[in-house]
Amino acid sequence: MSVPTARLGDRALGGISDGDAAALRAALLDHRRARADQIEALLLLAATGADVVERRELVLAQAVLADVVAALERLDDGTYGWCVRCTEPIGATRLHAAPRTRFCIGCALER
Repeated sequence: MSVPTARLGDRALGGISDGDAAALRAALLDHRRARADQIEALLLLAATGADVVERRELVLAQAVLADVVAALERLDDGTYGWCVRCTEPIGATRLHAAPRTRFCIGCALER
């Protein structure tokens, strides 16, 4: 389900303030940098014959990085802060706790 077009024009992304949006963007950019560094280190380990645990860590780090990049894209296109399932606002508290989330707490618990 996509966010209704009428909501895309709202400046307050998912009901969050501009200040919250800036703080969340900074957190996501830091998270992106950390995941990229982690992936680089894990790739170096893998090149030396890393075991299965390190490969699993690499796959997880790549998935987290993809979620972070997607969250940054939602910030840029105005859909950040809206639940992709029910299209309701996610809420600043949840976004600060889990900035890359795509779901409000209700939809996350239903999954």
